[in-house]
Amino acid sequence: MRFSTALFVWVLLVLATVAELALFRTPLDRTLFTVSLFGLAGLKASMIAVFYQQVTREGGDVAVFYFFTLWVALGFIIGVLTSMSQITATHV
Repeated sequence: MRFSTALFVWVLLVLATVAELALFRTPLDRTLFTVSLFGLAGLKASMIAVFYQQVTREGGDVAVFYFFTLWVALGFIIGVLTSMSQITATHV
C-alpha cells in the first residue's frame, strides 16, 4: 500500500471525527443534525472501504492482520447493538 493513500485516509478520518464532535456542540435542528451525522458516517465508511481495498492487495501477514481486526471490530459492534437492544427492551 502506498503511504500517501494511507495518510490521506487517516487525515480524512481524523477530520471527520473532529467534525462529528463539533457537530454535537452546534445548536442544529434535529433533522439537519441527523443528516449531517449520517453524511459524516458515510464518508468515514467509504474511507475505511478504500483503506481495506488497498490492504487486500498486500500479501501475507499484513492482509491477515487487518482482516482479523475487521472481524474483531464487527464482533464488538454486534455486541454493543445486542446489549443496547436488551437494555431498551427491559426499560420499555
